[in-house]
Amino acid sequence: MLLLKDLISKKLLAIVSVGFLLFGFFLAQVSTTAQSNTNTILNIQSESLVMGPFEINPSQILLGEDLIFSLTDIRLGTGGGFATGLVCRMFITAPDGISAVELNMQVDSEGNCRYDTSLDLVSQGVTLISGDISLLNNIVGTGSGYVTIDYLGEVVTSNTDVYEVVELDLINPEFEISPNRILLGENLVFSLSNAKYSNGDIAQGLECRHFLSAPDGSKIELSGTTNSLGECVYSINQGLVKGFGIIGIAQSMGLISGDVSKLNQVVGSGLGYGEVYLNGVAYRTNDDTYVVGEEEPEDIVRIITRTGGVYGGLILFVSAILIVGAVYVSLRAKKSS
Repeated sequence: MLLLKDLISKKLLAIVSVGFLLFGFFLAQVSTTAQSNTNTILNIQSESLVMGPFEINPSQILLGEDLIFSLTDIRLGTGGGFATGLVCRMFITAPDGISAVELNMQVDSEGNCRYDTSLDLVSQGVTLISGDISLLNNIVGTGSGYVTIDYLGEVVTSNTDVYEVVELDLINPEFEISPNRILLGENLVFSLSNAKYSNGDIAQGLECRHFLSAPDGSKIELSGTTNSLGECVYSINQGLVKGFGIIGIAQSMGLISGDVSKLNQVVGSGLGYGEVYLNGVAYRTNDDTYVVGEEEPEDIVRIITRTGGVYGGLILFVSAILIVGAVYVSLRAKKSS
């Protein structure tokens, strides 16, 4: 009996021992799996944030034109998914080099953070934290910007990009007096033309002036507005308009000072030039000159052809015959005597 009891006890002990071993192995497996899962989670969370380039487009604009600030291809790790929902902080320095703007927005479903000055903030999901966004494209100079993203306690910073805001200037216009030689009382045309911006666009609607010196030395100043062709034209025989600033017609000049009748009613030499004004800056033309002369008695052909036309030519022909006849008669008379 004792031997049987001892045998049973030994078997039971062996079974319990094996059970404990199996249970220990099970716990070890569970622990290993849990640790593996924990490591996987940690590896996912510790992936670095990868960002594409931060760009400001266009890189150069005119005053008041729109800009787009964008950080693209924001991902969780190389080749990972887009970091949708992460918060971007955009820092922009205006072209005065002093004024600063801070904006907040979220990474969109395509992995971008973007601000367009042509759109309102709310429609873009952008929040203004500080600064004046109107200064970004309304100050001449060079501005810059960059973006930061706080990811798992680490602040990741993008590259910095720059842009330039420029102001249009003018190409100096041209001035011409036509014709350059007239007789007393004949018409003169004073033309300021080819008023264009530096980008080639016609400078329409700008203030323009003519500064003229009559042959007697008196000064005349006219004022007007450049028309749709970039011109300011004054023709003596058309007179002056009442009031200034008429756009789209050939003649849009008003008198500031002087006596325009002196321009073609005095014998001698006159001259003139013009100016166009943009943002308080005067763009001056070249000088041009003209001469006013008197009709000379011996200039019979010019007088007749200018005033008589076809009939004048006939009169000239008949006069020539009469003159030749008179000379012939005179010679005959001398020969007879």
